[in-house]
Amino acid sequence: MSANTFTLTCVGADAGALSNLHAHLQAAIGVASGAWAEPLNGLFADWDQPSVLSASLRGTTLRCSIDTSAHDALEKAQIMALHAAGAEYLRVQVFNSQVGESQTLHYHGGKRITAKAFPKPTLSEADRLYELVLESKDGALVKEIKAGASPDAMVNGVPLFMQALRGGMEKSLRAMFDARVDLAPCLPWAAEAAQQIGQLGGSRSEAMLAALLALPGADLVALSRSVWVMRAVCAHPRLLQWLLVQEGVDVNARLYEEDSAQEIGSLLFHSVELFEDQPKVLAVLRARGARSVPPVQMSDVVRLDRMRYRYRDAETPAQLVAAGVGLDTSVWREDYPAVRMLLRNYQGALQDLRLVEDLLDAGASIAGWLTPEVAQEEVLAALLEWYWYEHIAAQEGRPATLDGQRADAIIGIFRRLLQLGLNADAPVVFSARNLAAKDEAYATPRVRYEGNLLGAVAGLLCARGSELRGLCLPLLELLLAHGADPRAPCRRVADHLDLGGTSIWVRGAWPEINLPWPEGASALDYLVLRQAQGPDAVDAVVITALQARG
Repeated sequence: MSANTFTLTCVGADAGALSNLHAHLQAAIGVASGAWAEPLNGLFADWDQPSVLSASLRGTTLRCSIDTSAHDALEKAQIMALHAAGAEYLRVQVFNSQVGESQTLHYHGGKRITAKAFPKPTLSEADRLYELVLESKDGALVKEIKAGASPDAMVNGVPLFMQALRGGMEKSLRAMFDARVDLAPCLPWAAEAAQQIGQLGGSRSEAMLAALLALPGADLVALSRSVWVMRAVCAHPRLLQWLLVQEGVDVNARLYEEDSAQEIGSLLFHSVELFEDQPKVLAVLRARGARSVPPVQMSDVVRLDRMRYRYRDAETPAQLVAAGVGLDTSVWREDYPAVRMLLRNYQGALQDLRLVEDLLDAGASIAGWLTPEVAQEEVLAALLEWYWYEHIAAQEGRPATLDGQRADAIIGIFRRLLQLGLNADAPVVFSARNLAAKDEAYATPRVRYEGNLLGAVAGLLCARGSELRGLCLPLLELLLAHGADPRAPCRRVADHLDLGGTSIWVRGAWPEINLPWPEGASALDYLVLRQAQGPDAVDAVVITALQARG
């Protein structure tokens, strides 16, 4: 659960008032907020189960730390109440544990003041070091540690090292580790510490993890079942090898996922999610006799997600149906089954296209796509935008062309969708942009198209010169076979400023689609006119097909 930790530093001349406030804060430590005495109860009544972590009073400086929900904020009325309770000057430091970010604000008499105008407080060394964490002053904390400050300081009952981990203070962590910090006090947060070390990475991460796990008292059996720990350890095959031979550690044990508070499958079962099937890690696991052990139970959503992401031992759509899993179970929000999510997140992968085909063949519904606007955004733009095909070609180290397998799969998906009720003559509105000009400094010009899908294919997305030209004829034949009207009026306007419609990147056809389109002309009318201006072999066949149906 994400939380805000408020560290309040109160400086005032009224020692009695500060002492009284300190006494109330001390009494509230470990006590449920509903049982706090005034003025605390009224001060924090609107916060979501706040808890006082610590309170200290040194001279005229009162300092306290309070944990509360991430959505809670210190409001004007609370600031004024703290002033009335003796805090002439107030510094508010807020640390959000979810994003690892902090903010510091200063007040006097209810008004914001600069940090320089805030009197220098009287703080212990630990509090002073913790302030550097709250203010994300990584370099300053490094200097303090190298100058002899204790890396073993405790703040609010939590080791400074742990606080620095949560704050992402990479340089300070290295300095503390080099200064031989005692990691034993971090054991109550060992899984979180391992996770944070793994996320930070760096040259010391393996040594830090190894030192943490080798501590006397470390429960390696429990830690070896932690997803947080094992994700971090799997980045270091030698450390993984050491951990797996420790007494009681079972390579085939089901893991515990902290984020969901659930038991899941074994390390090998989750190999894709936890270490992307890295060969060196797989070799270590196989040498220890690892097996892919599934969870005792998996929800339909989890099984569908494993299929979508192609995780180890994922079931096929046909196998899921045979096992009684509903393919139309929503995997996101309330109306996004797996097939809809695949195209919503489509980025050019051939496996995704084939999985969409398999899902449709296994009986997946297309109900979510029967609204023209949704079909335009989630199906047509997903399958007929060139950007992702070019992107994945670069990833695969091949020329940026639409290969035959992808072309066949795209046509196959359209065939299935049309058979299942997708309207072949539905109106569409596209705002096409030239991918070749994507990185230029000025705004990318647009060409707006309004009309049916047939006209968009013939006169925009698969027009002369388009990288998707190979889809033109087979896709038009499919649309015609399912009732698309080749004589429906269409409109194509170059240099259009209207941002309405679905934005889509094209490449290759830009000169062609900037040519004038006669007002009210159909796709057939336009192609006949264009063919008279300059013959094209593909358009000749397309015209013949359109005339045969028109």
